[in-house]
Amino acid sequence: MRFAPILLLTVAILILAPADHLNAVTSAIVDPAELSPIQGADSPDGKKIMAKLNSIIIPKVDFDKFDIANVVEFMTIKSKELDPENLGVLFRLEAPAGLDSKSPQFHREVSITLNDDSLQDLLAYVCEQTRLSYKIANGTVVLYIPKPGQ
Repeated sequence: MRFAPILLLTVAILILAPADHLNAVTSAIVDPAELSPIQGADSPDGKKIMAKLNSIIIPKVDFDKFDIANVVEFMTIKSKELDPENLGVLFRLEAPAGLDSKSPQFHREVSITLNDDSLQDLLAYVCEQTRLSYKIANGTVVLYIPKPGQ
């Protein structure tokens, strides 16, 4: 019974904290000001892309150990299919210097099942699972391996 107040406090914090203020892995509360901004999201193209990422809803995703290159291709194709303007969002992989995105060292597998989630949510889950980051450059969402400490 000694731990009941701590448990109740923890549950209350998790219920009262907005979902976007919780770390997906640890469920710790995160100050939005501390989140690293997405490079290129503040540009006019970046704002359009971020709006599309949030507005395009993918009805079903069921990846079981899909290669990251296939996932990136899927996101590009699905975004065009589901975009009312049929423009979609372009995605691409950016390998570190001296490494081809098709090389075994860049191989990443994705296993995700989602229903009726935004393209933004899918992208976030993919990046979290593969330890990739993304930025917006030249009208494209670029997935890349972050440098240590990023």
